Amino acid sequence: MSDSSDHGSPFGASLKVEVKTEVPAESAGRTVDAMTDLLRPFSEGLGYVGDLIRLQREKVLREIAKRAKERLDSIDGQPKPIPQKFFVPLLQKASLESLDDTILIDMWANLIVTAATSEVQMLGQYVEILSHLVPAQVRILDKMLDCADGQTKSGHLIDNHYILNQTGLPNNIAEFADIEDAEEFADSLIEALSLKGVAIDCINVFYRDKRHGDGFSVGSPDGIYSDAQYFDFENLVRLGLIERVEVKQHKIGRFDIDVHYYTATPVGIDLFACCNPTRLLRAG
Repeated sequence: MSDSSDHGSPFGASLKVEVKTEVPAESAGRTVDAMTDLLRPFSEGLGYVGDLIRLQREKVLREIAKRAKERLDSIDGQPKPIPQKFFVPLLQKASLESLDDTILIDMWANLIVTAATSEVQMLGQYVEILSHLVPAQVRILDKMLDCADGQTKSGHLIDNHYILNQTGLPNNIAEFADIEDAEEFADSLIEALSLKGVAIDCINVFYRDKRHGDGFSVGSPDGIYSDAQYFDFENLVRLGLIERVEVKQHKIGRFDIDVHYYTATPVGIDLFACCNPTRLLRAG
């Protein structure tokens, strides 16, 4: 440190730090050996070494290419080149999937074909989002968005999203205000939310029994959501594929209700349609 006459520091003193950038060869060698020993169980057990990485990634890309070609062969029209700024990252990220995760392998293959045969305005974002999904999270989207007939257009599901967002659940259930029975009321709520693109977490219906002066809760059904899937839902929310909606202590008729559900966003719906064309038709 300098004396008190040095005002280079806001504290009236300066601190000199000496940094040595050269590491002795013997120390460096010991460090590398230690790291190698530490990582060996992971690298050998999973095959994450050198050529094995490249070989595994090549196998994944070959499988994706095979599935993409099969779909292209069934589509009329000439595919167009995918811009390099999107295609290279797509291949890099897709190659990191496991061959066992067929659901994601299919989605990457379908995204390639969709991008080569139609306009995908958010292709760069979809590549990034898809790279952050795991099969359990894809299965949640499947339950929310899969249409058995394969003929439903994504625009219909997007309309469901906007209807719920614009009017809000309380307005949608105003017609239930005359219902007196709590279980019947809860069943009506479930039916009102049983839309494609919606996942019900919980519905609690409270009423006061004047004979006892106590509050009761009835009709608390489980939707497709469970506590074990909490972080899967949260990741889908973080990625912008679904939105969380909570209605708390809303009074309607003789009941007070708490409702928690998720709705698929337009981005989530379009991504699903791009990657699952046989189950949901893309808008446009």
